[in-house]
Amino acid sequence: MLTFLNGAMIITTQRYLSFYLGAGDTTVLNKIFNTSVFIHFIISVFIVVVLELLSLFLFDGFLNIPSSKNVDASWCFHLMVASTFFTINAVPYDSLINAKEDMLFDSINGLVETFLKFLAACSISYFSNNRLIVYSLLIVGITILVRISKSVWCKIKYKESGVSVVFLKERFLFKEMLSYASWNLFGSLCYVASSQGIAVVLNRFLGVGINGTYAIAQQMNSQLQSFSVIIGKALNPQIVKSEGAKDRNRMIKLALLSSKSSAILLLFIIIPLIAEINGILNIWLKTVPPQTAAFCTIILINALVNQMSTGLKASVQATGQVKLYQSVVGTTIMLIVPLAYILLSMGYSAFHILICMTMIELFSLVLRVIICNKKVGISYGLFLNEVFFRVVLVAIPPIVSIYLFTQNILFTDYRILYTAFINGIVLIVSIMVFGLKKEERDFMMSMLKGNRLKKIKVSI
Repeated sequence: MLTFLNGAMIITTQRYLSFYLGAGDTTVLNKIFNTSVFIHFIISVFIVVVLELLSLFLFDGFLNIPSSKNVDASWCFHLMVASTFFTINAVPYDSLINAKEDMLFDSINGLVETFLKFLAACSISYFSNNRLIVYSLLIVGITILVRISKSVWCKIKYKESGVSVVFLKERFLFKEMLSYASWNLFGSLCYVASSQGIAVVLNRFLGVGINGTYAIAQQMNSQLQSFSVIIGKALNPQIVKSEGAKDRNRMIKLALLSSKSSAILLLFIIIPLIAEINGILNIWLKTVPPQTAAFCTIILINALVNQMSTGLKASVQATGQVKLYQSVVGTTIMLIVPLAYILLSMGYSAFHILICMTMIELFSLVLRVIICNKKVGISYGLFLNEVFFRVVLVAIPPIVSIYLFTQNILFTDYRILYTAFINGIVLIVSIMVFGLKKEERDFMMSMLKGNRLKKIKVSI
C-alpha cells in the first residue's frame, strides 16, 4: 500500500518540475519544490490521523485475527503508520530525482534497499519471539534510512531542493498544486482501498486462510509492478516535458509507447509464471494454500490489462487535467469492494470475486481510453492499433510456444528455466516483428545502451 501510494503521489511534484523544465522556465523550480514540501507535510499528517483513528475500529473485533496474534498485528499497523509519515514527506525528493532523470542513483538506491530488506528477512530466524514485530521494525528502519539518503542526495546535488518559506508568497501555485495533489491522492487511495478492502471483505467472510492466498497473489503482482515501473521512470518525465514544450504530438507518441512497452515488458514474466504457476508455488512456499494458483493467474492477467494504460494516465497527468480521470476511474475501481461483499453474502466463492475484478479492470481500461480521447486527443483507433492489438499480437507466439512445450515435456524444476528461456527468445523475436515500429526500435535500443532520453535523436 505504501509503495503504491508513494509512487502515485510522486507524480504531482514530478509533473510540475518536468513541465517547467520542458518549458525552459527553471526559475520556478524551487518554488514548486517548497510548495510540494508543505503540501505533503499536510497530507502526511492527515493520513496518519485517519489511519490511527481507523485502528481503533479495526482491532476492536472487526478484523478476523486470532487473539494470540492481535497484539502483533496492532504493533505492525502502528509501525507502518510511522513509516507512512516519513514516506510521504520524502515524496518531493523522489519527484526531483525522477524529474532530473537521475536513474543511476535511483537504481543504486533501489538495489541497496532490496538487499537490506533481504537481510531483514534472513535476520528474523535469530529471534525466537515477536518475529513479526521485529521484522516490521527492521522494514520501517530501512524505509526511513533509504528516504533520508534520497533527501541528503538532493540537498547535495540539486539547488532546487533548498527549503524556505517562499511557498507562503505563492498562493496561486499552492492552490493549483494542492488541487492536483488532492485528486491524485483520491485516485491513489481508491486503488489502495480497493486492494486492501478486498482483503478485509475476504477476511470477514472466509477467514485468515484466504488472506494468505490473496496476499501471495498480491505480492507477486507488487513485484511485477515494480519491474514494469522502469519504463515509466524513463518515459514519464519526457511525456511531461513534451507537454511543457507544447509538443502534443510527441507527448502522445511517448504515452502510447509507454503503455505498449510496459505491457510487453510484463510478458517476459507473466507468460512463464502462468505456465508454471503450480511448480513455482511449490518451490516458493512450504505449504501452498488452496486456490493460490487461480488467484495468482487472474491477478497477473489484471496486471497486464492495467499496464496497457500506464501511458494514458501519464498523458492526462501531463496536461494537469486530472479531476475527471481520477474521480471516474478511481470510483470505478472502488466498486469491487461493495460488489465483493454482495457476492460473498449471496454465497459466491472467492474465485468469482477475482473474475469480477477482471471485468472491472477491463471496464476501467475502456474509461481511461475515453477520457484520454476527450482530454488529450488520443483517438480510439490509435490506441487499439498502437497498443492493444500490438500487445496481443506480440503475446500470441510465445503463448503458443510455451503451451506446446509444457504439454509435451514432463515437469521438473529445470523445466521452469527452459520455459522462461524459450519465452524470452520467442518474445524478443515477436516484439521486433509485431511490437515496434522502426523509430521505436531505434528508441528502445538507445535506452538499452544507457543514453539519456533527452539525447536520443529519433523521430518520436
